[in-house]
Amino acid sequence: MNSLEQILENINKLSQTDLDRLLSLLADKNTKTEIFDHFVENKRFKKGIVCPHCKSTSTVRNGLNKLTQRYICKGCRKSFTVRTNTITASSKKSLVVWKKFLSKNVPIRNALPIRLTE
Repeated sequence: MNSLEQILENINKLSQTDLDRLLSLLADKNTKTEIFDHFVENKRFKKGIVCPHCKSTSTVRNGLNKLTQRYICKGCRKSFTVRTNTITASSKKSLVVWKKFLSKNVPIRNALPIRLTE
């Protein structure tokens, strides 16, 4: 049995109350942001947290910024998040808009501005 089948089997075992709670968590914008950040962090920092500015591995946690973990580099003293140097860094657009924009399979140079894809 693969992991997706196991997840579906476990979802089927949930009580109605727990199922409603799960659905509300998945619909919550903040939860989606946390899930996205966790996904990016696992992909980007597989071998540990690395400063995107100087590539140092000497980093420490430095508080939260709107549910996003911030880090500070001991080498260059710059702060960063898992989204630093990504197209979603500093973006005011929701992840849904970015997903829609990126799903167009158009090279970024030829793409419409993201405000036109909403």
